[in-house]
Amino acid sequence: MKLASFPAWLRQGGGMVVLQAVGKLASLAGGVWAARCLGPEKLGISGVVFVLLPAFYLFAGMRLEVLLVRHFADYEKEDGTERMAATYALFQVVNVLLLFGVGLGFVLINGLPEEGRLSLLLALPVFFFATVQPTWLLQARERMPAFYAANTVLALVNAVLLFVLVRPGSPAGMDLIPYLAGSMFAWGLMWTWALFEKKLPRVGLSALKDMWRLARENGLIFVTGVLMFAYNALEAPLVGWLYSVQELGSYRTALMLANSLATFLQIIPVLLYPRFVRWQREDPDSLRARQDHLALTFGAGALVLSAAAFLIAPWGYRLLYGIVYLDAALPFALLFTGKLVLVISGIYTWGFWAQADARRPLLVIGPVAVASMVADFILIPRYGMLAAATIYLASEVLILAGVFAFSRRRRVGRE
Repeated sequence: MKLASFPAWLRQGGGMVVLQAVGKLASLAGGVWAARCLGPEKLGISGVVFVLLPAFYLFAGMRLEVLLVRHFADYEKEDGTERMAATYALFQVVNVLLLFGVGLGFVLINGLPEEGRLSLLLALPVFFFATVQPTWLLQARERMPAFYAANTVLALVNAVLLFVLVRPGSPAGMDLIPYLAGSMFAWGLMWTWALFEKKLPRVGLSALKDMWRLARENGLIFVTGVLMFAYNALEAPLVGWLYSVQELGSYRTALMLANSLATFLQIIPVLLYPRFVRWQREDPDSLRARQDHLALTFGAGALVLSAAAFLIAPWGYRLLYGIVYLDAALPFALLFTGKLVLVISGIYTWGFWAQADARRPLLVIGPVAVASMVADFILIPRYGMLAAATIYLASEVLILAGVFAFSRRRRVGRE
């Protein structure tokens, strides 16, 4: 079968999987080296910065990427794409500074251990380069391979510098220096490829009123993102806060490994979103039929991958991380399974957003997020990372059931 006979999005996806494979293998190698050199406690201290990255990305951008991609065609007609990109970048910068100021005040009030000073020093530039990115512009122009190529560069630079700079006995936070260097390279590449030889116009703070107008329009999607963060990303810092920093260090290895392996599939809903928008405009019934087909295909593969993870995890952890991290093997398998479920539910969630329907995902995710947080505060102090991983998997399964049920109900309603 010729390559040209496959859908364009699938050919793009294949290229991105290759790029992701190279990057994730490099990240895995560097991460294992850093974990062995630093140990669970030091890895947990720098891990606080890494686990807060999703929060900074969410609150700095307020999930406006979904709306910006949906309105991209209008920006292109009005020749205003670069101005919107510049305005959104300014919006993110302002919010990053505000968020960091709040976090710094919290740290100063509660005191900072001496071993955490390097992590705090590097936190702001890490948050900036990892947040103020033109991801939405690459997605709207269907240039996501460029995004993943830049992240592959990040992973390679990070891995090489981890092997060069991090040694047994290195201070906590030393693993942030390689990540910052890689992020700076990736940031420059992404903006270069997104603008395609064009330049960002100068915009003043007065332009931010356009962002706040979009933020009001995007309110339900942002609230949905906050709730997804509550059950998806908040559990890691809660492990460090409610149980121990050492436990967070072990849990971080499970998160890194699960994310590395599942990222190959998690790109699919993001890659498909511009096409969901187009399919919705052309034929809504066709969109839903394609969603069901995609969900069934990925669901069958997820069952096989999940079973393999539970079987291989104990042996793999001994080989990669050593006996000191072995307790994280089962949490890894649970997290990995949850990431696979997220891919399937994402096919329906992004489909609703393509239809400008943010209410249904919110109705599903809201109650699940609240229940997840309650369970976190009850169970994590007693069972640590095992409770966190189990609650995460249960949350993803419930969300998949909810968005699938809403999708079926909407189809029946149309019939």
